[in-house]
Amino acid sequence: MRQNFLEKRIDGAKYIDHICKLALQGTFRSTQNKTQDFTGPLVDKLRDKEVILEFFSKSRIHSQLVQRSGGFLKLMFAQSAFSVEDMNLIWDNCATDEAIHFEFYKVLTDAASKMTEDNVMFFVSKI
Repeated sequence: MRQNFLEKRIDGAKYIDHICKLALQGTFRSTQNKTQDFTGPLVDKLRDKEVILEFFSKSRIHSQLVQRSGGFLKLMFAQSAFSVEDMNLIWDNCATDEAIHFEFYKVLTDAASKMTEDNVMFFVSKI
């Protein structure tokens, strides 16, 4: 997703979103060893600040990228992988534009079922 062209970045976001949805369903497994679950290592890679910034960087954010962040957000919330600092970064960068903010509300509402009470209270306090 480190492409300058928006279309390529959107394609990368779609790919990450698809992988995250597979991980949430429990179907992100090795083709050779069907019992090996790769969700833990996947979350470790996605927890990296650079991945978060690929979706939510203030200088490169776009409403279509935010639209495609739903699976990523759900997986990260389900695994309690976001720090307060991460959530602040995401919230602050999505608040820069009305269209982006609207899209973020939609994906956040969809991801709410995977949030802890602390996550929910964090975002409620921001509204």
